[in-house]
Amino acid sequence: MYQNLLEQIAALESGPQADDYGQLGPTEHAAWATREILAHAERSGAIFPRGCVTSDERGGLRIEWEMAGRAVHLTVQSDAKRQSYVY
Repeated sequence: MYQNLLEQIAALESGPQADDYGQLGPTEHAAWATREILAHAERSGAIFPRGCVTSDERGGLRIEWEMAGRAVHLTVQSDAKRQSYVY
């Protein structure tokens, strides 16, 4: 499960980095922080359904997990100055 998320992050990193609306690929901070969070979750034994990784216009990353009509969202900001969160 985590390997698929890491592959999605890598694909976003290797794709186009910007368009007319802003940054497409994640910043180094967002990619690193997201990988750290996922590694910690994996070490803790957390099990999640398959997730979907997207980037935002500032270079942050979002992961969404859905199962049985419920969703969890991880939002990792583009830099350490901004607050990352889960909801």
